[in-house]
Amino acid sequence: IENLLIQSERRFRALVENGADALVILDTSGKPFYVSPSITHVLGYSEEEVLNLNLFEVLHPDDAPHVAAKMEEALQKPGIPIQGYTSRTKHKDGSWRWLEATITNMLHDPGINGIVDNFRDVTQRIEALQKLQESEKKYLDLFNTSPIPKWIFDLETLLFVDVNEPALLAYGYSREEFLSMTIEDNRPKQELPILQQALKEVHASTDDLIRFGMVTHQLKSGELIRVDISGRRITYNNRPCLIIASHDVTERENMLRQLEETNERFLYINKVTHDAIYEWDIETDVYVWGD
Repeated sequence: IENLLIQSERRFRALVENGADALVILDTSGKPFYVSPSITHVLGYSEEEVLNLNLFEVLHPDDAPHVAAKMEEALQKPGIPIQGYTSRTKHKDGSWRWLEATITNMLHDPGINGIVDNFRDVTQRIEALQKLQESEKKYLDLFNTSPIPKWIFDLETLLFVDVNEPALLAYGYSREEFLSMTIEDNRPKQELPILQQALKEVHASTDDLIRFGMVTHQLKSGELIRVDISGRRITYNNRPCLIIASHDVTERENMLRQLEETNERFLYINKVTHDAIYEWDIETDVYVWGD
């Protein structure tokens, strides 16, 4: 039994000393009286240096009140692990590191008689999240100030989750109406298979930029318009979404169709008439003769 206890203690000590987490036992004032050797990997200090520090001396001033509140909560709940406030702590090299902690009040346990603070460095995760949030904010700023109709929809539910003012004006819906719809609701029924195929291609693709091309949309009035659609993948409220830009090309397509009809009429007249027909480009002095 003694040998088993020794082996168990060695395993526990190895985990505490070499793990990615650091462990500190504090008194009620926040001063440590035990520090695991892994503190050096996490914050760069030696055990002796940490024993001469107070927790609140190395905390970021903006985070100290939140950590103090969590400590107070732990004091009120002995023996219950409390998820600590993810806070910034000064590394020995002067940089700030984000730490995620679990605090457990073990003052009632004679073998510990302190507050156990188990924490790990989550700086990379927090910085990645901040970059993602900055990117999201940049796109949302462009989204809200753009004169082009834009909306954001959830890639899984297909629900509209945000829409800008130009889109409300162009499509005729109120914001509440828009946000209660899916992207299938403003497409004519005959175009739904095209939409479903396009969504399959989006899910199969890893590209951030998505080009849907020319599609038909239906306004609240029932009028059909032709739009050129493009999008970009974003994470919005922790959900996979697309931010879409809609360019109305109805007038342009109508003009092209009228031009084609005019050309067809001209060609028909050119074939059936006995008169000589030609086009004269005055600037270049070039003539194009009919048959």
